[in-house]
Amino acid sequence: MKSIISVLSALTLAFLCSANRATAAGNDCKGTVLKANIGPGPTQPPITGTATLCIEDSGVRGEVDAQDLFPGHAYTVWIVYFDNPDNCQMPGACAHPDVISPYDPQAVLGRFSSGIPSGSKMIFSGSINGLRLSSGSDVRLVVLRHPMASDDNRERARQLLSPQDPELGTPGMGVWVSGPVAQGENVGAAKFYPIP
Repeated sequence: MKSIISVLSALTLAFLCSANRATAAGNDCKGTVLKANIGPGPTQPPITGTATLCIEDSGVRGEVDAQDLFPGHAYTVWIVYFDNPDNCQMPGACAHPDVISPYDPQAVLGRFSSGIPSGSKMIFSGSINGLRLSSGSDVRLVVLRHPMASDDNRERARQLLSPQDPELGTPGMGVWVSGPVAQGENVGAAKFYPIP
């Protein structure tokens, strides 16, 4: 629960990190390139860095160039998509209730990337072929920090493949074996809004 509340807290803070269009020069994106700074999440200490989103006819891909990471900890990056932000409880300002609503939530959430940094910096890359983003939609890349990467392969898989937050739905998004408190803590988010 804490991580999702943290996710949405960072999502609301992410307005500080509005996306800027960038030229496609220097990369292989054949569509629209958006860049945004990573805004701090509610968990201290937050991370810093930048995120890039490439929107093409074939789908969406992107990178999170993160700094100030804890070496040896597991990190996951989540894409949060609000198709029509005007339908959120606070129109245009989507937040936590729009993600966890048990009936037809406005947000669609999925894992974008994950990894275990050996130092304080890491680039997380992800892609979703076939994903189409509506004009005016709101896309966020949210970074969760998990505990030190486990030596137990099953637990390590939970750390790298799920947000470890039972509030999002067991067993896929988190299991109670680690307790009711979320293991993934929001340390930063990049907001791309509005999508052109």
